[in-house]
Amino acid sequence: MQKISLVHCFSTTKIVFKKQSQNVQQAITHIHQLESLHNTDVVAHTFHYESGLENVLAKQLKASAVIILLVDEDNNAMNTNLFTLIAEIRKMHLAGIFILSLPEQAIPSTLIYKAGVDQFMASPFDFLEVDARVYSLLQRYQRSKDQPHHFSQIAFTPAQSIVLSYLIKHQGQVISKQALQQLVLNKNYQVYDRNLDMHVSNIRKKLADAGYSKLLIKTVRNLGYIYQDIELSLDATVVKVPEMQRMN
Repeated sequence: MQKISLVHCFSTTKIVFKKQSQNVQQAITHIHQLESLHNTDVVAHTFHYESGLENVLAKQLKASAVIILLVDEDNNAMNTNLFTLIAEIRKMHLAGIFILSLPEQAIPSTLIYKAGVDQFMASPFDFLEVDARVYSLLQRYQRSKDQPHHFSQIAFTPAQSIVLSYLIKHQGQVISKQALQQLVLNKNYQVYDRNLDMHVSNIRKKLADAGYSKLLIKTVRNLGYIYQDIELSLDATVVKVPEMQRMN
């Protein structure tokens, strides 16, 4: 049975420390009722921004397939310590991280995705969409475990692990962005969607931090990405989107 960690993040200076607000209670109730969480073990945690216990909490989230951070309130402590918590989680776990922000767009989504978060939504929530995104993260987590790569000592997110595994599997071939979006991430490619580029950028950074070359994954202009140890030849194969082989 897969473990889901639901973490309510809040400030100790708020009344919510003594009594959860109605919005928080409603959100938690809806999350527990998500169809994607049937037959999973949902474990509740709390995290208050001023505690300084980011490392302790990250250890408690061990073996989670998905970690849902329900963010309550927007303040300086949140902006600093929430990112510290995310960084600690990423050091230890492959879990998918999903932020649900009760304040409307409290943090720019670009900063959130660069920090290693897989999914982000701001209030008001469409819980049918929340359910679909949680389901997608659970599927990614399972696929990341089923598709090992050569860098298992590096704490990649499930999405990053799947992208890297797919590139390694097709080593020496240029994989188009459309193929990676649709075959690997189960999303239609949009020209201005930077989600895939952020995944590749974070993969390169983690490879470099572990002592590997960022050039293992090369960008081929106007084509896509290629994984190889030698210079790109002019006749490199481009993998496009095969209509009948898309992952469901």
